[in-house]
Amino acid sequence: MSAVAVLTLLCGVVALCAAAFNLLFYLLRPREDAHLWLAVAAVGAAVTALFTALLYDSQSAWDAAVLRQGILAGSTVLALGAARFTETFLGAPLGWVRTALVAGVAAMIPVSWLPSLGFTLEPVVRNVAPFAHAYIDTAIAPAHAAMGVVVFGAVALTYRHYKIHLAPDEPGRPLLLVMGFVWAACAASDVAVGASLLDAPFLQAVGCDAFAVSFTALLVRRLVASRLRVEEGAGRLSGLAEARLEEIHQRELQLVHGDRMATVGTLAAGVAHEINNPLAFVSANLNQLEEIARDPEAEKERGLFDEILDETREGLTRIAATAEGLTAMSQRESDSGCVRLERVVEAALPLARHQAHEGISVVAELADVPAVRGDAPLLGQVVLNLLVNAIHAIPAERPGGGLVTVRLYDRGDQVELEVADDGCGIPDDLRDRIFDPFFTTKEEGRGTGLGLAMSRQVVERYGGRIEAQSSSSGTRMLVTLPAARPRSRLGADLG
Repeated sequence: MSAVAVLTLLCGVVALCAAAFNLLFYLLRPREDAHLWLAVAAVGAAVTALFTALLYDSQSAWDAAVLRQGILAGSTVLALGAARFTETFLGAPLGWVRTALVAGVAAMIPVSWLPSLGFTLEPVVRNVAPFAHAYIDTAIAPAHAAMGVVVFGAVALTYRHYKIHLAPDEPGRPLLLVMGFVWAACAASDVAVGASLLDAPFLQAVGCDAFAVSFTALLVRRLVASRLRVEEGAGRLSGLAEARLEEIHQRELQLVHGDRMATVGTLAAGVAHEINNPLAFVSANLNQLEEIARDPEAEKERGLFDEILDETREGLTRIAATAEGLTAMSQRESDSGCVRLERVVEAALPLARHQAHEGISVVAELADVPAVRGDAPLLGQVVLNLLVNAIHAIPAERPGGGLVTVRLYDRGDQVELEVADDGCGIPDDLRDRIFDPFFTTKEEGRGTGLGLAMSRQVVERYGGRIEAQSSSSGTRMLVTLPAARPRSRLGADLG
């Protein structure tokens, strides 16, 4: 096989590779029709290159005519694929240009067997000057050459179509226009070779490779650019979503803080009583100490100093504990960390007990449980909400009072908080609504309707859950939170 034939076959291999790549791309992304039609055009180019390579070794006019039929068949497939690709790629129909291009090439196949219109079967020796090679071709009738000129005109109009409709900002526009010019130049060279005006190889295979490879590269570049735009847009949307979520989170925290302050306000009367009582006997003790100090005859009462001082310290300790509880409940959120629930419950108990009517007992049974991940003020608000609700669930006028119990359970990798009361329970028709924001059954001024809604929000934020179990004999509120770490490590850390 001659060198020019080998080079032409190599062009066919390049075209086949482009066809396989685009077909695979189409199978992966079926909506990308441009890849399908570019694959069709590349297959046509490969077929054309194959028969052109065989033509270079032709030894008779008849062999040349048969091989030229194969070239025309490949050119028909090439013309169809290129025309449909152009329409898909540019988004603009070719109209009659496509019809002239495809029909013109296809019509040349049957017409070529008519001696007066196609191949005359007269042997013509063609020289491929650059390769010092000669082969026998068949002479072409003038009418057949004229049809080739028509096809060439359709190719030129297609090239003009690209210049008109290709977007000015298309990344590969200069390269495409250059490649289009190369294809047109190769087609013009082949017309000159066919008319025996030029001793050169047929360059259609080279022009087709330029077409297939350049457009394949551009389609890939388009895909990469679109993916980058999608990723950039997704990044912007993600940023906006995060900003919006942060805004919502801050508003939720404001609502939680507002509900906490409302709860503290509700407890104000009881807190004032808790502070005023120890203040009263602290003041009385100070007055008594002052009298003893001033009366030199009160020698017997000097032995009461220690007792009076102990009572005074106890009163001040009660005031400090109440103030500490209020401070813990009213401060804004701190950074989330490991929280000991028993300490949170102990801080909330004094505040809750102020709401208990006479005869209502608030009892704590706090087991040694692992720490949980959370925010102490927020979890303290949850505990306080549940305790206050439990106390309010027991009618003040009920003989014998009532009992509210708060317990902690170690459930392995979870910690369970239970607040139970022996009140009248939650009616069945209201049970599904108790966690709705602004829903409350309390009289005006005793509740905002946000307590349980905010409690569920806080618990779920830290990966937990809250549920209510109620009957006519009382209600159990259960809060389950994941432990911050295994018990063995916790003990080591705390020890």
